[in-house]
Amino acid sequence: MMEKNDHQGVCTIVNEPSVILNNSLAMILLHRSFQNEWSTRHKKTLEKTLLQSKWY
Repeated sequence: MMEKNDHQGVCTIVNEPSVILNNSLAMILLHRSFQNEWSTRHKKTLEKTLLQSKWY
């Protein structure tokens, strides 16, 4: 009984960082896909604005 509980504790310790990492990677990928969608959608508007400014 004691060994089983110890084993479960070790599994929890080992698995938690990977779960945290996977969630972080998912958020990063979601953020990137959102940025890509936004930039594609607003690219023409952005280019038009930049062309009208002296900074382009």
